[in-house]
Amino acid sequence: MFARIRPWWPYLKAILVLAILAGIGRQFAIALRVSKNGWWGSLEDLVNRLQHPGWIVLSGALYAGGLGFSAGDSNKPLFG
Repeated sequence: MFARIRPWWPYLKAILVLAILAGIGRQFAIALRVSKNGWWGSLEDLVNRLQHPGWIVLSGALYAGGLGFSAGDSNKPLFG
């Protein structure tokens, strides 16, 4: 079965990549849509939709901390 798919695999991967990029691009376009109030009004709408901005800050801090642990752990084999 894989032998039959193998010649088509590069094309299938390209279609999958394009579909993913189109979906992500659509979500960005929806999120960044400028309202009738202009850019400032759009930013105010975005802030109003954020229910708990503290969670976003906490998430960013935990993410950066996780990256720090990963970077520190990968340096152990290099510098012994």
